[in-house]
Parts: sequence; structure tokens; C-alpha cells
Amino acid sequence: MAKQVVKIELEGVTEFKRVLRRLGNAVDDDRKAMHRDVAKIVEKDTIRRVPVRTGALKADIRSAGYKASGVVRAGRARVPYAGPIHYGWPTRPFGDWLPGAPSGGPIAANPFMTDAVESERRKVMDSFERDIAAILRKYD
Repeated sequence: MAKQVVKIELEGVTEFKRVLRRLGNAVDDDRKAMHRDVAKIVEKDTIRRVPVRTGALKADIRSAGYKASGVVRAGRARVPYAGPIHYGWPTRPFGDWLPGAPSGGPIAANPFMTDAVESERRKVMDSFERDIAAILRKYD
């Protein structure tokens, strides 16, 4: 299954990265917090949009902030169907033609995570602008 990635580009990011490199490790916690803030924005909307049957998928949505990125995740061993719910699943024949193979379907795609990114794009950009300005003020 192909991994779908949504990227947001910022103007002036090259200069900002140059400032961050000059500051070194002193700014790492601020960078993580900035990315955690934007990931939280998307996480909240993702939780609002996720289809709910048992609630396990909704409870599994989580976000994290790292030095270089913010990430929102859904699915792991306990919730292996996160990908098929988001991306869809074709019809698979029932039967013993291949023991252990998944069967059933179809599942229509419900891109709740990418929809959340798209709908929260303005809030994410505003949060980046605020956090970048705060970092620059703090270390100016």
C-alpha cells in the first residue's frame, strides 16, 4: 500500500534553518515543541473525522514532535486496519486459495488524516508563524 504524504512548504525556511544551525542544540526543545504544536492541531481534527465502530482506531490516533517534523499516526498491531480504512481495500475473494490471506472487502477509502491536514492548513501555518517568531525573539 502506497504511503500518502502531505507536505507544507514555508517561505523563508532556508534562512530560518541557517539561524537554527548557528544556535545549535540550544533550540532543539523549541523546535520539538513547535512541531508538536502543529501535529496536535492535525491530531485533534483527525480524531474528529475518524470513522468509529468500536472506538479502537479513534483511541489509537497520536501525534509527536521531533526536531525536523511533526507526525500524526494511526494504527499499529492492535489496530492493523487503520491503513485499509484510510486508503481503502479492494474486494478479496473468500476461500482457502491462499491460507492466511486477507479476504473480504471492498472498503471505500476514507482519507480522514489527509482531510484533516487539508482542513487545518491555515491553523498549521499560523502556528508555525507564531512559533518561529517566538523562537527568533527568544534567541535574538
